[in-house]
Amino acid sequence: MAPLALKQTTDLPLRRDEIPAIYGTVFNNATWNAGYVPIDSDNVILFVTESDYVYGEQGMGHDGSFLWCSQNSTTPESKRGKDLQRGIYLHVWTRPSKRANGGRFKFQGVYTVASFTQETRTVSQKAYHPMLCKLERI
Repeated sequence: MAPLALKQTTDLPLRRDEIPAIYGTVFNNATWNAGYVPIDSDNVILFVTESDYVYGEQGMGHDGSFLWCSQNSTTPESKRGKDLQRGIYLHVWTRPSKRANGGRFKFQGVYTVASFTQETRTVSQKAYHPMLCKLERI
């Protein structure tokens, strides 16, 4: 298992529909407008807006890790949760907000899950158990 090689690299922020070409694939709304986009069985693109993750004490990139909280549907028992635990490669693209820079994302690198804990959140009196993952850059 190895991280997928990019067809090209960029330091420029890109629109979501510009990113698939870097991975040798084609954009379609159904797949690419999600936050978690599987490319193959070992590689996933993770689109993250700043409000969706928590910076580590040193900030993203300073110590090679950051904390990310999954959506409520991703638990340790779910398919995505099991994939995260088995060590898939996460190609992380971030943006400060949906509107900043025209909603463009910047590539942060390839990460794996170093550790996770399960959180409990209550939304409309229903309990959810998302995963709080510490991601480490490889």
